[in-house]
Amino acid sequence: MGKVKEFLKGTLSSTFQLAAGIILATAGGVLQVFGPDGETPANIAAADPTDDSHLVTKGYADSNYGTLPGSVRELVFDIGTTNSNSTAELPTGAVVQSVDVVVSTAYSAGASLKVGNVGDDDEFVDASDAVPLTAVGTYSYNLRSGARVSAQQVLASIGGTPSQGSGKVYVTYSVPATA
Repeated sequence: MGKVKEFLKGTLSSTFQLAAGIILATAGGVLQVFGPDGETPANIAAADPTDDSHLVTKGYADSNYGTLPGSVRELVFDIGTTNSNSTAELPTGAVVQSVDVVVSTAYSAGASLKVGNVGDDDEFVDASDAVPLTAVGTYSYNLRSGARVSAQQVLASIGGTPSQGSGKVYVTYSVPATA
């Protein structure tokens, strides 16, 4: 009878300890999972979701959210006194919405900037946009590019021969949903 009573106590209380030491607890209607100490949150392994009501795993989110139709993402990379490429790529189907250039250290006189890709180095920002690189600040350029036919890096081309200057380029893009 004692074992039955102990089992029922474990199932009717707000905490339940599994054989491996994992503790399931509820607080205010929220399920919590802790390690054996009852305080350290425990990791939960699960399969990728197959239904709208399923939870999403980190692996699934990392692999899919940047390219899901309708998602908006931002690609960021540093710029200096020479040309710079982003390490991440714009995915296939991406449409660039805006480019923000943040100049954190003013460039030497005569420096210019273009932002595009290897095939079209001024697709997003061209030299006529006159990014004022000699002044610290944030400069924004709104646009709507065509959809990428393949994944590609973003290229920032520095013109002139500046001896100083640095900043970041922020490229905001989406992968539009199709109707």
